[in-house]
Order: sequence, then structure tokens, then C-alpha cells
Amino acid sequence: MATVSCRDCGSAVGAGDKTCGFCGSALPRTRAVPAANPAAAGSAADGDPFARAISARLRLPTGRVITLEAGDRLVVGRGPDSPLADVCTDNISHDHAFFVVRDDGVYLQDTRSTNGTFVNGNRLEPCREYRLPGSSAVTFASDPPLRIGVEVSES
Repeated sequence: MATVSCRDCGSAVGAGDKTCGFCGSALPRTRAVPAANPAAAGSAADGDPFARAISARLRLPTGRVITLEAGDRLVVGRGPDSPLADVCTDNISHDHAFFVVRDDGVYLQDTRSTNGTFVNGNRLEPCREYRLPGSSAVTFASDPPLRIGVEVSES
């Protein structure tokens, strides 16, 4: 079985895994590049002046940091699809919201949660994606809320 290293904790995990079994970080999707054409990856190293790398660092109240890169999706909730289930309280929905990282930014969407999702104190409208600014305080539910600091970087 092929393994990869988690970019946050360095643990060896299965190449097909979506999250690290040790720290819960979302793992990047493997992107196959044909051997005959390695330039097909289209990175900034290839000399493309318009290529950008977007990433987000999520700081959890436990001190754990999760890094997301372009193509990553992270579900927030108590359900089995969320690597954050261990820090979610009963007032956070099963599938409360999700982060997604695209080539043009980091987005957050509330998935019709019962108790709401907030960015910098403003409640998000359900089922609408919001592009996050460079630095955000994201709050899920209330009493007690789950607060995550989000830093978006572009290189």
C-alpha cells in the first residue's frame, strides 16, 4: 500500500486517505501527472506568471492546526465525514458547514445548520458560499460555540 506524509504532523498515512488518522488534517488529493509531460502540472515553478497557490490554515481551540490547499474540502460537524467531530459539541449539526479551497480562494458554506455559522460576527446565509478574507474568525453554533481562526495565504 502506498503511503504519503501528512503535511501537518508528518505521519505516514495511506495515499488514498482523505484525512490524517493521527492529527485529523485534510490530506491533499493526489494529482496524477503523466510521465511523458511533467510540465502538465502548471505550477509557478514552470514559469507561469499567473499560477497561484492558495492555502488556508485553520487554528482550532485545542491548538491543532489544519492546513488546506487547492482542491481540499473539509466538513465541519459531528458526523463521520468530519475530522473535527471530536471538537464539536451537541449544538453543532451533523454536517454543519464546509470549507473548500479553489484556485481563486477559500470558501465557507453553511449547510442549513440549526444554530448557524458566523464569519467575523456576521451570520452566513445557508447554502451560499462565502469567500473568506485573509484572516477570519469563524464561529459554528453557540452556547458553547466552536471558534476557528482562519488564515488564507496566496503565493
